[in-house]
Amino acid sequence: MKNPLADQKLFLLLVFLLACFQPAMAQKNNVDSLTKAYQKNKQDTTLVKLLLERSASVYLQTNVDSGMLSARKAFDLSRKIHYKKGEVRSLATIATYRNIMGELPGSLRETFKALPDAIRINDIRKASQCSNTLRLPYSMLKDYKKARENYHKALATTEKNHNDDLSLIEYNNLSRNFLDANQIDSALWYTNKGYGIAIKKH
Repeated sequence: MKNPLADQKLFLLLVFLLACFQPAMAQKNNVDSLTKAYQKNKQDTTLVKLLLERSASVYLQTNVDSGMLSARKAFDLSRKIHYKKGEVRSLATIATYRNIMGELPGSLRETFKALPDAIRINDIRKASQCSNTLRLPYSMLKDYKKARENYHKALATTEKNHNDDLSLIEYNNLSRNFLDANQIDSALWYTNKGYGIAIKKH
């Protein structure tokens, strides 16, 4: 017997994947561009950006250990050359990897270090990423309402700064949150919002 709820969830996940496909391709292009830039200019700040882009868009899906190592190298180099933006981005990335590795306390610790500086230097992407990390304990406890509060904080920040790419991510995060809570109508609403952004941009 067919399960209508399961069919709806599958449909929403397919739309979610379609909406995320273009940003993923853009990340690969960023790695290629930064690789060429570093080969040309040999600047430490460019190397930091390349290490973090590889960590986020290559190793995150293929090799967690290499991703963490890349993020740590970026952090050490950023600190050495006094590149604050690199430090903040590295810490936020390390927090993501700690979460993937099941080290939630360490993930939250790094996030609390990174978030104030991300806000101070107006790094919207990493402030949003930190807000997402802070929802993890609530998601693990299936307190979806509390988890959504952090997603909404991140979404408010990205929309205020007119960053459609990050807003797309937050709409998809909220859609998945409602999907996990079996609130299909709300999940569909946020999926449609995210899909609308994806179509407009790409």
